[in-house]
Amino acid sequence: MGPRKRTLLLRLSFVALLLGQQSVFALLAFDGNRNQVFVFGSAALAYDSNLFAQPGGASDVTETFTVGADLNRKAGLITLSATAAVAFVRYDRHTNLNAVNPNLLVNLEKASGRLTGSLMFNPYRTEQADSAVNLHTTSWNVPVTLSLRYPINERFYVTSQSAWQERRYEDSGLLLHNYDDFAEGVDGYYTYTSKLDLLAGYRVRWAHTDLERSVDQNFSVGATGALLPKLNGLVRVGYQQRQVRGNASSFSQLSASGQLTWNASRKLSVTALLSKDFNTAATAVSVDSLAASLNASYAMTRRLQFEAGLGFGRNRFLDQGEDGRLDDFFSCNAGASYNLNERFKVSGAYSYFRNSSNLALAGFDREQYSVNLTGRF
Repeated sequence: MGPRKRTLLLRLSFVALLLGQQSVFALLAFDGNRNQVFVFGSAALAYDSNLFAQPGGASDVTETFTVGADLNRKAGLITLSATAAVAFVRYDRHTNLNAVNPNLLVNLEKASGRLTGSLMFNPYRTEQADSAVNLHTTSWNVPVTLSLRYPINERFYVTSQSAWQERRYEDSGLLLHNYDDFAEGVDGYYTYTSKLDLLAGYRVRWAHTDLERSVDQNFSVGATGALLPKLNGLVRVGYQQRQVRGNASSFSQLSASGQLTWNASRKLSVTALLSKDFNTAATAVSVDSLAASLNASYAMTRRLQFEAGLGFGRNRFLDQGEDGRLDDFFSCNAGASYNLNERFKVSGAYSYFRNSSNLALAGFDREQYSVNLTGRF
């Protein structure tokens, strides 16, 4: 371990010990348990070896302080939960990247009656190293999702998911394109057993940038519930097609998504994720994206937990012809968390990301270390 990393670890330990002595959180409750307001905060110190997701990308140390509040209201047919938070990010050397990132999450849920569902609204600001464009980008994002469920009879029920997303980049002069999309998906479910449901569905998605418009159609089948003993989750496979109206091109491929959880014991659980879908990069290029990951969580004690994971995937940039860009990526991570008491938790994490590409400017390595103290009351 080099001198710089040793210095970083000492700073992380010092901040965690210093903040661990403070108690600045409060709780408001009224109308019994129907209305509750929680106040929370966190302080994090992190090292990033590649801020710009490119070969030889600059490194830096960041300090992030987050404050926020949760509101939970349980009255009548609709349950309201809302979270408002603001993160203050400070860079040690790249001070031009300093940021203030607000985040609002509002969720309305109706869980009783024949028609049930939820409405989610989540505007937020984010700044990140984007491996698809090999830049550090800043954007405002506004996703809205409406999910509904309606039973036909004891065996059949249908669901609908309507989703809208808007992404606006703040970066000027980087040739990044704002993005909007609207998707509508309808699924029919059949209760095969008391623990397993079969499904078939259709999704259409309209996407728009200032360069082009695209339409995706996806037909899929799958299953959800207890797929095997101790193995629960959702898997679906299908066929999808994207038509790009800006350049009159069309692409088709198999689609897939899945989330499987294996509860090996009371202490150990393993989750596998899979996604294969079309997406649109910040440069308005269509991408055939495949991503898979395997994550394990182990609770050594009631207070001490460990987790680790592996991930891999491939991004095929479609709008550049057969000789276009092709990226393969690999990632791994490890971390631990310790509950100091009922209000405070300290955690540390390490992650590594490797992007291999036939485009020389897109191949890079990235390491991140972080320690975080959170409190909620």
